[in-house]
Amino acid sequence: MTRRREGYVFPLALAAIIIISLVVTAAATQVERSNRAAAQLTDSITFEGEMHSAEQTILYHMLTEPLGGLGIEIGGQSGLQRLFSREVGDSDITLLRANGTPLSYGEHGTIIRYYDQQAFINLAAMDQASITRLLDMLELPRSRYSQLVATLLDFQDANRLRNPGGAEAGQYDNQQLPPNRRLENPAQICDVVGWRTLEYCDDIGHLLLLASIRSTTQLNVRLASSQFLTLLLDDSERGFAVLERIEEGEVSNFAQLGHPGLDIQIDLASAVSGPGNYFVLVSHDPNVNFAWRSSFLLTPNSADRPFSIRSRYRIGGEYVRSSLKVSTDENIQPLPEAGEESNSDGRRR
Repeated sequence: MTRRREGYVFPLALAAIIIISLVVTAAATQVERSNRAAAQLTDSITFEGEMHSAEQTILYHMLTEPLGGLGIEIGGQSGLQRLFSREVGDSDITLLRANGTPLSYGEHGTIIRYYDQQAFINLAAMDQASITRLLDMLELPRSRYSQLVATLLDFQDANRLRNPGGAEAGQYDNQQLPPNRRLENPAQICDVVGWRTLEYCDDIGHLLLLASIRSTTQLNVRLASSQFLTLLLDDSERGFAVLERIEEGEVSNFAQLGHPGLDIQIDLASAVSGPGNYFVLVSHDPNVNFAWRSSFLLTPNSADRPFSIRSRYRIGGEYVRSSLKVSTDENIQPLPEAGEESNSDGRRR
């Protein structure tokens, strides 16, 4: 006679229910992750399309509109035109500032920022005084100044002679380094002995919003970005307040900010000027989940190649998000479409 085991079926059923619940939960989690990834991919495609269009629109304005002392003057007149035509008032001009002021573009609210090269610290300095000033601005350890200056000089100079404390081929694992020519892109600074261990090389996005590869070392306070002013003044709120004072014309040099050394002209090639043909565009979505930093060289005299891309980086990280994100109540000037003019208040006409 078979004996019945009372209550034995219940634990089996309970175990089955638990297993099914675990499987369903895992499946739901996997579906949620897949949906989230699909949504992020869709957002990425959407915003990257708008970011590309915004870049092309800025390039169009750069090629067709005059450059003034502060940026692109849409609806303005060139110097030659001013000699032979009526004077254009400020109300007829839309100014796209070359200091990284955010501009909105497209139906999804893409943000694009236009920076002249004079808004960035020059990483490709080739003399001791300029490199020392670079170290000061980046607030790097003074105890390491001697080594950092020597290794950057050795990395870029054309000879194979090692400066005291510097590094030539024998100190590099990579046989292609140092290249013995000027840096070609900002991230290359992290290949230099001594520099690669600095905190900026752990956060390339931070470095790329402050520094660039330039032909000159001079900085123009009228084109200073909020990121640079925050670094200089060590206070983001004060940096934005000073930015407003600069835009209102109250500040015209770094001496007024307590940094007269930045006004010193190191050589004739480093004179302060208005925006030029070398510039950087940073574009991103409103939440800064997707961001590009692209540097351009404008060559309008070339019929088949009016501009070239010097470098392009996808940037991210906490510093990038915090310094680029705009508040929902901030009044962002719209970027006029190609061939479209707008009033100085941003309204299209």
